[in-house]
Amino acid sequence: MLYIVTKPDAIPQFKTRIFELFEKINEQEHDLYAINIPELWEQLRACTKLLLVASTREDHIDSIAVIEFLVYGSKKSLRVLYAAGQTDEQWPHYIQQVEQLARRYSVDFIEVWGRKGWQKMLKPLGYEANVVNFIKRID
Repeated sequence: MLYIVTKPDAIPQFKTRIFELFEKINEQEHDLYAINIPELWEQLRACTKLLLVASTREDHIDSIAVIEFLVYGSKKSLRVLYAAGQTDEQWPHYIQQVEQLARRYSVDFIEVWGRKGWQKMLKPLGYEANVVNFIKRID
C-alpha cells in the first residue's frame, strides 16, 4: 500500500528507516543532487514536498518517494524527485499507485527524475525520456 505522509513527525517509529533510505539515495545520486537531509525533512514537515511511503506490512517501510506538485502554464505535474527502497519487482506496483494519486489530483503528467537505469523499468509502463540535462560546474 502507498501512503502520503503529511505529518512526518507523527511517525517517529519510522524516522530511522526513512533517514536510512535518504542516505541510500545519497549513495546513488550524483553529488550535485545529493539530499540535504535536515533541509528535506523541514520541507516535508512544511508540506512543500510530500513523502510517499510504500509498505507491504504495517510495521515496516519498504520504499519511499519524495514528490512535489508543479504547474507549468495550464498543465499540472506530479514530480518524483527521489525514490529508494524495495527491489525492482515491487516498483511497478508502487508506480501504478502514484499514477492513481496523480489522477485523484487531476495531474496532467508525471515527471520522474532519476538515473538512466530507471528507463528499464519505466519504459514498459508507458514513460518516455524527453529531456536532456546539461550541467556545468561553476567554481
